[in-house]
Amino acid sequence: MTHATSHAIDVGHAVCAGRASAWTRADSSPITTWFPYHSVSVGRRTAIIIGCLALAACDTGDGKTLREPTGTLPPPTVPAATTESPRDGVGTLASLALQDPVLGDQPILAAPVAGNFRLIAPWLDGGSIDLRHTCDGEGVAPALSWADAPAGTVELAVSVINDSVAPATPTIHWVIAGINPDDISLIEANVPLGAVQATTSFNEIGFSAPCPIADSGIHEYKFTVYALNQQVELADGTPAEDLLAFVQTVSIASANVIGTFRR
Repeated sequence: MTHATSHAIDVGHAVCAGRASAWTRADSSPITTWFPYHSVSVGRRTAIIIGCLALAACDTGDGKTLREPTGTLPPPTVPAATTESPRDGVGTLASLALQDPVLGDQPILAAPVAGNFRLIAPWLDGGSIDLRHTCDGEGVAPALSWADAPAGTVELAVSVINDSVAPATPTIHWVIAGINPDDISLIEANVPLGAVQATTSFNEIGFSAPCPIADSGIHEYKFTVYALNQQVELADGTPAEDLLAFVQTVSIASANVIGTFRR
């Protein structure tokens, strides 16, 4: 504390104690004439102001006691109690399932099952194969599509087998594997990127068009799509029997359509 500030506080105390006369001149002239304001330094001016503030707190009645506060003080403000839900896993309330604020409850879509897996050909099941897909026409592979491949499908494969002549060994007209599980069809006369094709019973890589002996009756050709649970890592041109055996081993579902042809 500076000397000027201490001096000012002493002035305030003296006045409040009724001893202001001790700081006045004998002729009772105001203290401001006894202690000229403009003749003091800035620090002392500040002290005078502080002393005046001390005077303001004094009782003007008897000069000895402070005035009692008047009026009624407002009661202290107590913050309103809030109830906070316990966090997930904290407290005694069970965890509540959250609901999407926009979409709400959504239906759970069931995964496709093997029983729904189906193959669609350009003809009805058991119908005649168009000539363009036989040796009497262009001999190109038909367009095929499928639906509802089961959950867990990693790859798809397709085969075409003529097993209508018993007890001879069935002839394999086509085995194609490595088809992307997201694909839902084969385009006519087209091989998907990344697919592998076997060497057929007719020593051809790819699709060998149906071409039965003339007047040998109606031949049935089974077109089958397989859902596989693992990738096929056999090379293009693998013998049809080997590729087909592997496909049937890792197949988790299949669907077929029969097409007929006679010459």
